[in-house]
Amino acid sequence: MQIALIHQACDLCGADHAVDLGPVAIGEACRSLAQECAVRLEQVRVVACAECGFFYADPMPVFDHHGMQQLYGADYFGEYTQRWRRRRTLADPERRLDAIQRASEGQVRRFLEIGCGEGFALERAALRGWEVVGQEVSEAFGSRLRRRLSCEVFVGTLEQAPWPSGSFDAVYMDSVIEHVSRPMGMLRQISFLLRPGGVLYLICPNESCLLNAVRSLARRLGLRQRAAQLSPLANPYHVVGFTRATLARALRRAGLRPVEVAVRFGSEELGKFVPRSRPERLRQLALHPLYVLGERLGRGTTLEAIAVRQPAVATTPS
Repeated sequence: MQIALIHQACDLCGADHAVDLGPVAIGEACRSLAQECAVRLEQVRVVACAECGFFYADPMPVFDHHGMQQLYGADYFGEYTQRWRRRRTLADPERRLDAIQRASEGQVRRFLEIGCGEGFALERAALRGWEVVGQEVSEAFGSRLRRRLSCEVFVGTLEQAPWPSGSFDAVYMDSVIEHVSRPMGMLRQISFLLRPGGVLYLICPNESCLLNAVRSLARRLGLRQRAAQLSPLANPYHVVGFTRATLARALRRAGLRPVEVAVRFGSEELGKFVPRSRPERLRQLALHPLYVLGERLGRGTTLEAIAVRQPAVATTPS
């Protein structure tokens, strides 16, 4: 199959009535996969659920194992700047692990990172003496982490993983859920894997950030053609998107009690990746004031959520 396009209702509330927000960019990797299986990607749109405001691609692109390896290979990430690498590998993981420790009802012994990628949180958690386990869909990243950290890394989807209910004291998921066509199933599976009182720390893009608001205005004025939100067919392959309100609602529906859903970041966007070209550098400079202003107005680029599995809820995966 490699890639298929499937119509689905809103995964958050179940409504099947959505507002069309526009077409999407198509990257070379997706175009190549589509040619192999004769799929017309031009029909993919970004929509917002008319009932709850959840963002998703419709029809939804669904990739098989081979397709996932093509999209999420070793070259998926750009070249980090030294400043951003220090923050991503040390400062942010340590801050978030501290928050997990504070929110945890009991000692953290077993720690799972979902979509562990380069394994920065796994590495910092292991240094705390926690037993660390990773899950990753990319064979390239999974094999690399096993060699580097000598820990268990399951390669496959979370639903395919072999762990029983209550296996973990804490689950960490950084920039993963926006890649999943059925995020509610993933959140319910996380609730299933956490012990009662266990903690989830989740990071994802904020689709109501100031930059997206400006892009949406530009589209309404006829200055922009593509949708302001998501990027389902070009790197970074985001197929669903949350706001602060929809993320909190999703956590509660999965049997997880939100402790905090915070809007963060913006000012660091300029210094994340080494620009690949002069036009890319100029684009970063042009957008930077919007990122900084968005952060100051509470409409930054990122959502960070801490949630606790409800002790009285026994959630089974769907």
